[in-house]
Amino acid sequence: MTKLLSGLLIVFSLLSCNRTVETIKFEKIIFHTYPNFWGSRPTYHLQVDKDKNLKIYSEEVFKYPIKIHAWDADTSKMGYFIGKVSDTTFEKLKNELQSIGLDTVKFVSPKYDMDSESPTEIIVYYNGKRKCLKSMYPPTYARKLIFTLYEICETTDLQKTKEKFIIEKEKASW
Repeated sequence: MTKLLSGLLIVFSLLSCNRTVETIKFEKIIFHTYPNFWGSRPTYHLQVDKDKNLKIYSEEVFKYPIKIHAWDADTSKMGYFIGKVSDTTFEKLKNELQSIGLDTVKFVSPKYDMDSESPTEIIVYYNGKRKCLKSMYPPTYARKLIFTLYEICETTDLQKTKEKFIIEKEKASW
């Protein structure tokens, strides 16, 4: 009996390891952050396409990690920017998208906590599909993806442009 149970356990383990994960053919990702009630979080609207082209509209950015005073805005980092995502960061982004399982991932949005949380919205175009993920509290397994998107917003070498552009749903409200 023990050998039978051990054999079944091995078979089920092997079958679960062999599940196929659909390869993502990345087309474009859009990332929006929105301010919380106190306005103490940066507001970004980001778009990265399959050719590593990057557009960011930094609506509100602060000199410090959070806004303490009205004069803490960092106007040098606010406005419209264009650039390219580095090869390393782009691969990291694609790997994070692959790891969260785009076809099955769901973001659930409980009641809006205006005091502390800032809504996040991610729109991914892949394999001819469009997936919109929007939540106050994205699942923990999506945190690496969100951190990567913030990293792109905050550390990429960008060129400020006077040309204004619209990133899909940037003025959407919650």
